[in-house]
Amino acid sequence: MENKINNKGFTLLELLITIAVIAVLSVVLIIVLNPAETLAKARDSQRISDSIVFIYNNMTKVLYRGHAYGHPNIASAILNMTTCVTIGLLLTEKTRWKVILLWGALTVIVFGNFLTLSKAGLGSLIAMLVFLIIMSSRLRKRLFINLVMMIVGVSLVFLTSFVYYQNTISRNRPFRLFTLSTPSSDEVTSLRHRIEMWEAGWAQMDRRKLIFLGLGPGGFEKTTHYPHSHNLYFSFFFDLGVAGIIFELIILVALVKYIWNFLRKYYAEQNSYLEIMSLSFIGGLLALAIHSTVDQYYYKSVIWLFVALAIITFSLTKKSLLKMENR
Repeated sequence: MENKINNKGFTLLELLITIAVIAVLSVVLIIVLNPAETLAKARDSQRISDSIVFIYNNMTKVLYRGHAYGHPNIASAILNMTTCVTIGLLLTEKTRWKVILLWGALTVIVFGNFLTLSKAGLGSLIAMLVFLIIMSSRLRKRLFINLVMMIVGVSLVFLTSFVYYQNTISRNRPFRLFTLSTPSSDEVTSLRHRIEMWEAGWAQMDRRKLIFLGLGPGGFEKTTHYPHSHNLYFSFFFDLGVAGIIFELIILVALVKYIWNFLRKYYAEQNSYLEIMSLSFIGGLLALAIHSTVDQYYYKSVIWLFVALAIITFSLTKKSLLKMENR
């Protein structure tokens, strides 16, 4: 019996239909997937990934002691200024939600201040808080309770900043507040380092015979190759000589005279908004004065801005008092 083999293949029509279906599916697939967009997204994802890796690798350098904001000691001084103003607003504000917001702001400010790890800045912060609690008539009414609350609050913020620092910012660096000196570091961390800088400045003035005239603006940095003198009062002398000392003495005497008269008049009680804010600015000036003994320099604009705001507040308080007396 003859076997018949079926040799019938695809017809031309069937091939055309198959090709057309494949083409339609390909077009639909291309439209849906959009390879160009997919590649762009892949490139964007890679860029994002690279950015995350870069930030992570440089996080220690950026966040260590608040360098992302500015120099740690300057940042601490600015935060102290902000703290005194915030406390003044807290003492004058009556609206509950505003008080809550101000307390939140104060907590964040103090927390950020601890992250700067500026010993002089934090020491002046504590001095300012104690001064305001003792001198403010509202806070003095519950002196012991407020002092205890300050100690507890500052301790909690300190512990929080320590844990945050150790687990996020720098796991390999010692907590700077626990160290008295780091001789192997470029950081100026002790009084000995500062004395060396002051001696270098005096030596340059003596060698150049400029004891009376000074080294000129920026002269200390240029001749000694130190970043600055780490003492606001000495920076006047090193750069401006005797004229600098006279200038700063005039400012200091004027401020001390006004502060003394203010405290004699308003120590018993501060009632008005301007009186309370004046006392708060005095606390801020006290913190700045203490901090400036081991840091800061005279040409930092934010210092003069704060002093100007304090003087304006004092002037407004005095004018307000004169108006009340004339009525």
